Amino acid sequence: MGDAADSDIAEIRRLEERRCRATVERDFAALDELFDEELVYTHSSSARESKAEYVGAIRARKYDYKKIDRPDQKVSAWGDAAMIVGRMEIDIEIGGQPKHVSSAYTGVWRRNGGRWRMVALQSTGIPAKT
Repeated sequence: MGDAADSDIAEIRRLEERRCRATVERDFAALDELFDEELVYTHSSSARESKAEYVGAIRARKYDYKKIDRPDQKVSAWGDAAMIVGRMEIDIEIGGQPKHVSSAYTGVWRRNGGRWRMVALQSTGIPAKT
């Protein structure tokens, strides 16, 4: 990859780290900055939410994230588009009930006006091993 793509990949990695930290810390200013107005967030349960719905659910503590780990990830970038794929291990309270979620995820970022923002996140649950 060229220097520009390598720089974009490093930036997306940094923004993903910031997104996860902001979600756990309930940093709504950062989430507003990181999420595009057209965000579509598809949960591992298959529920789909807009930016307003998702951030509103975090604000109302419907989703109370305790920890988000991303043990592996791969970032690709092409001009003003980037994609991250990997795994997430999430400790969360949903409606007050503690839950651990293991999922594979794909995140899509786009650069508009020189700024990267997340436009889509799709999470697919990984079944527990028996």
